[in-house]
Amino acid sequence: MKKFNEFMILMQLIMIIVLIGGLIFSAFKPWFLNICEIICGVTLLVIAYNNHTSYKRKYMTLIYGLFGIFMIGMAIFNIYG
Repeated sequence: MKKFNEFMILMQLIMIIVLIGGLIFSAFKPWFLNICEIICGVTLLVIAYNNHTSYKRKYMTLIYGLFGIFMIGMAIFNIYG
């Protein structure tokens, strides 16, 4: 289980780097912003998992998780609505 937690922390770092790159790319291609919202939502869910397992901050886990689900929902609403 420890290896999986280390993998998730590495995944959080990689997703934040991808998100920053995506935000820079979306400055030139505005349609990419919806994809960045989904990436941001998934990143927040990964951060919530890491908070719960590695850092043991249970209240921030709930905030990150709910905000991640909200971001994904808004991105889907923007794509289809």
